[in-house]
Parts: sequence; structure tokens; C-alpha cells
Amino acid sequence: MPHYYKINKFNLVENFCKVVENDNNASKTAKILYTSRQSVCFKISSLEKDLGYKLFEREGRKLVLTEQGRLFYLQKAKNAVNIIGEIYAKKEEPIKKIKKTSKIKKFIVYASKFMFKKWNKMLVKITLKRMFFLALIGCSCLYFYLDQTNYFFDKKLQQLANPLLKEVMQKREYRISKDNLDRTEGVQVSLDVYEILTKLTQDDTYKNIVVAKFLFAEHPMTAMRFTGDSNIDKIFNNKKAIDRNTEKIYLLATQAFQYLKILLEKDKNFRAYSIYHDSLNNCTQCNILFENIKKYPDQLFAIKAHKITNFVNVNGWIIKYNKYYYLTLITNISPNHDQGNIQEQYIFWKKLTLDQLMHYDNGSYWKLIKDYNIKID
Repeated sequence: MPHYYKINKFNLVENFCKVVENDNNASKTAKILYTSRQSVCFKISSLEKDLGYKLFEREGRKLVLTEQGRLFYLQKAKNAVNIIGEIYAKKEEPIKKIKKTSKIKKFIVYASKFMFKKWNKMLVKITLKRMFFLALIGCSCLYFYLDQTNYFFDKKLQQLANPLLKEVMQKREYRISKDNLDRTEGVQVSLDVYEILTKLTQDDTYKNIVVAKFLFAEHPMTAMRFTGDSNIDKIFNNKKAIDRNTEKIYLLATQAFQYLKILLEKDKNFRAYSIYHDSLNNCTQCNILFENIKKYPDQLFAIKAHKITNFVNVNGWIIKYNKYYYLTLITNISPNHDQGNIQEQYIFWKKLTLDQLMHYDNGSYWKLIKDYNIKID
């Protein structure tokens, strides 16, 4: 029996590993190996004699793994058992005979390895190029989408807008309370829109903008009745026309005239429409209005309202860029259409497609556009 264990060294090492893997329990290991506890312990003792050091300390029937035993298991025994196990598991596979290779074959092997490395590098380059082109296509598609949805134009408008108009753009709706004694926000927003349009005309990127300025009011557009000469433009001396903040509103209207003049001279896509309700007999400085219309017959229009409109007072712009229409309204009409309360004023900013513009506010604005032939394209 002792001779058998010395010959079958692998069996001793395997037995040792099984004991360690079963929590140093010889009885449990014996059951797994279908042998006796004495046989398991005898194999451990034989292995210890061969190695020359103890693998376990004995405490009665209990085995305690020594430090040397732990290191032997981790560094040698476990790997040896796994390797021999793999050899026996693959015993069916035939062992190929090692043949001597000629110099030609060695050269072919070396060349194939060299080409393989080159091919790998080329594949990496191709992959990087493909990723670059995919990224470029993705960025182009994103840019095209943002451009088609007027993302950059919206940012430009936000950038050029003054604080009050910027607030209107962000909120989409701005209410001027009747308790507000200043009452010039509407005029200021109107001036801000003129200023933005003037700046856009100086940028070649936005040459294809089409603007329709329209006013539905009792009298024609004030700025159309200016000359730029303060000695002549005394339109607000008539206190019946405007009785609040006369001087401030006059100064704002004068600025609006300067912007309007620039737009008429430099932007052929700009048109201004003034639809008035009252007779021109009561219109201050209307002679200047008709002189300006003669100068810009394709851009300035004063039209007597041929139908009774539902609008008390509406001052607005339709700015078309690409497929979108920016509708800006300064009006006495509240969102719930309370038209009688002229003490309130509302400012609206809407970004609409053509279909949305046609149906905005039940199509009332689209009807006015068609009724008075206001060109928005």
C-alpha cells in the first residue's frame, strides 16, 4: 500500500486538494471519494513525508491547514491538478507530429504575420474614417434639422432683442395692466421689433426674410406720417389724439420712423399696411402719408377698412423665415376676446407654420390677411 501511494503522486496531490476544498474535513472528503477517512488521512501523511513539511496540524480528528499547506495548495497543488485534468480531458485529440519547417515556409509564416499586422492597422484606419464620416453625417443631419426648425434664427432673435421684447418672446404672452401708468410698453416693443429687423437687414445670412407690418386702428400708421424734421412732425401737438406721455411716445415714434425709413430703403421684402377705420379728414399730417406712399408704392399701403372688423386696435408683424411665421401682436383684445376693455393691452409672440397661422384665433387673422391682400410670402 505505501509503495502504491509513492508511485501515484498525482493521487496524493489530488486527495490533498479535495480535503482543502471541503473545509479541511477528512470525513466529508472520504464520502465524496467513496473511500474511508483513514485512507484520506494516510494519503495526506504520505504527501507530507514526500514534501518534508506538514500540510495540516492535527487536533484530535480535526485537521487545520498550516501556512505551508496553504501556500502549497495555492501555488502548486491546485494548478497541477487542473493541468493534469485538462490533459486527460483532451486525450481523445490526436497529438500532431512536429515537423521541421523549411526556410520558405518560415518566410511565408513571417510574411503572413507582417501582413496581418498591416491589415489590422489598415482596418483600424478604415474604422476611424468610418466613425469620422458617420459623425460628420450625424452632425450634418442635426444641423439641417436645427436650421429647418429655425433654431439658429430663434437664437439670433433672442440675442438681438431688448429686455422687454425678450421677455415677451419667452412668455409668448405679455399683459399691460390698466394700473400701469406708463402705458408705453406697446410702443417700446414696436420700436424693438423695428430695431431687430433693421439689424437683420445688415446681415446677408437673413436676406430671404419677408416682413409684413400691419396696423388696424382709427388712423393710419403714425410713423408713415413723419418726415424726420422736428419742425414739421408735430403730430402729437393735438392733445385729442394722445393724452398720455405725449413727449415720450413722440420720441419713440420718431425712432420708429427712422427704422421704418431704413427698412423701406434697404429691404424690398418689407411691406407696411395701415388699415384705418375713420375718415382721412380727421387724420393729422396725412399729406405726408401719401407722399411716402408715392416714394414706396410697392411697400407702403394705406387702406380704408371696407368691412367692420372685430379689432379695436391691432399693431402687428408677420416675419417669415424658412417655413415659419413669427406673429407679433400688440392689441387691446384679450386672450378671452374681451374687446370692450380698452384699458388693458396685450402683446403676443407666436411661432407658427402656415397651417397654424391659417387657423390661429379661429382663422380671424388669416381672413384679414386675405381680405386686405397682405402679402406674407
